[in-house]
Amino acid sequence: MNRYKILAKKYVGLSLRIGLLLPLLLPFVAKAETDDEIWENARKVMKSRAHCKSLSQCLSKAQDGDVKAQYITGNAYRVGPDAENIYYFKVKEVDNKKALFWLNMAAQNENVNAMNSLSKLYSVEATNNTRDFEKAKRWASKCVDKGETDCHFVLGVIAEANGDYTAARSHYQKTTLHRKAKYQMAMLHFYGKGGAVDYKSANDILSGIELDRFGPAYRVRGLMAINGLGQEKDVRLGLSYLRQAIEYKEFAAYEDIGELYYTGNGVEKNYETAFSNFSAIVSMQRPKTMRYVALMAYYGQGVEKKVDHAIVLFEAAANKGDVTSAWALGRIYLSGEDIEKNEELGFHLVKFAAERNHPEAQYGLGYLYSSGIGVEKNAEEARRWLTLAAKNGNKMAIEALK
Repeated sequence: MNRYKILAKKYVGLSLRIGLLLPLLLPFVAKAETDDEIWENARKVMKSRAHCKSLSQCLSKAQDGDVKAQYITGNAYRVGPDAENIYYFKVKEVDNKKALFWLNMAAQNENVNAMNSLSKLYSVEATNNTRDFEKAKRWASKCVDKGETDCHFVLGVIAEANGDYTAARSHYQKTTLHRKAKYQMAMLHFYGKGGAVDYKSANDILSGIELDRFGPAYRVRGLMAINGLGQEKDVRLGLSYLRQAIEYKEFAAYEDIGELYYTGNGVEKNYETAFSNFSAIVSMQRPKTMRYVALMAYYGQGVEKKVDHAIVLFEAAANKGDVTSAWALGRIYLSGEDIEKNEELGFHLVKFAAERNHPEAQYGLGYLYSSGIGVEKNAEEARRWLTLAAKNGNKMAIEALK
């Protein structure tokens, strides 16, 4: 294949970024033997013309008042190791404190890119210590005033968080080629926020984002295909989308595939395959994943039975707010199966889940109060919890109240 065609086809994004540098690349391309060599030669040219050759050089320039260097330094600390792919120098780890310092410095010196990065650090990329929607909105608004349309994304996220879905849609529509904004717009249609649920519109938007190899878009399209949302149910197609999501680093799709094989929803039930997928991300400590691995370890489904391991995972998931794990663990302690029976602890775990609107736990709590298991008998409390469970559709509670 002609090497120039390879460059045009595979590195369109690169050619847009380097603009006038393309003529400088052609001699390198002519000598290159593989795609990898083309890419490496392109990197060499870009690095040779970079504003900073290293983090220390950038810091020195930033301290001398170089506004562009202030932005690059702040953004490099913001992205951490990914800085090597953007600025061609290494940064060990993300450092939000240093990122905020230098980005604030550059933003105050009217650098619009710094304003954009700052608005994200204070909102969509924020930790509990750095989240500040007021500052995010201020910098995003100033960024928009300077003509940077992508800053509408943060304004959309803030509007959505405040329940103003009309404003959120308006901001998302004003961004240019912003895949995350498109994804958020698709989710507004998907959940019917600010209008009726519209799976077709969500699907149409998501199909466009796939061109950007955006993992979350593949994941949602996979779930829509598996569950027949806005289209005919197609589990095979859905699985294909989920696997592509994983390829593009949306690892939560492992959980979806695991659940599919655990429940046998449209596929042959296979505990070994389910466990393999759940295990791939159990270290991420996602509550639902930990719960499934705990269930499988407790019952020996697709893996050797390990009760102690199961209990630890159930507890970890419950501590992260997974009420189903608390309910399951409560039942285990109440039954005393493969573990020392503890009715009092079992009662408190069931109560924890019931208070968080888990219908089965509400029925269970009503039963415990009526039977005096783990707590003194209390007919009034029993009826109250059975009534709540019945209102939430629990069939056993409905029968018990007849």
